Amino acid sequence: MFGLRDHVDAEAVPRFDDPDWAMADHAVVHWLNATVAPDLLDAVMADDDKALTVWTAIDGLFRDNQLARAVYIDAEYHAVVQGDLTIMQYCTKLKTYADQLRDLGQPVSEPRQVFHLLRGLNRQYHGAIPHITSQSPLPSLLRTRSFLLLEEHRAEQTARLQGAHALYAGAWRHIVASHATCCLPRRP
Repeated sequence: MFGLRDHVDAEAVPRFDDPDWAMADHAVVHWLNATVAPDLLDAVMADDDKALTVWTAIDGLFRDNQLARAVYIDAEYHAVVQGDLTIMQYCTKLKTYADQLRDLGQPVSEPRQVFHLLRGLNRQYHGAIPHITSQSPLPSLLRTRSFLLLEEHRAEQTARLQGAHALYAGAWRHIVASHATCCLPRRP
């Protein structure tokens, strides 16, 4: 964005004797200091480091553990089930793991994401699975999420209505019972 890519590109020719280059390099090091986690910086920084040195060390740490991290994140991704999460929370959690796997070079295809989303749904949404999987082609992840959000809303409305009906029926029984008690003649 600021034309400073050469400061973190190993193939670029640094011009440390140029004061403008040196100032820009110092700015890049400062940006790295401000945006990278402090414990990570402690592991890679040394006095008078140049932007390329710091960037190469950070990139190396990231790439060295890339496959091992992907293994662990993939296991966590496949262990996720909806549980007490709302549809939005559940989908967001799955997307976070899928994004992390993509960033580690192990992307999860969209149909696989839809299958995994459906596999971990709570029992109350199992009726939606045949509807979603019967569509050809399989709906996108966003469309599947939208459908499930609608199902969640419908289930909440149904539960609210059932609660209101139960409250109304209970109140009506109480009225009928109290009316019968006060208005019936007593037996001798």
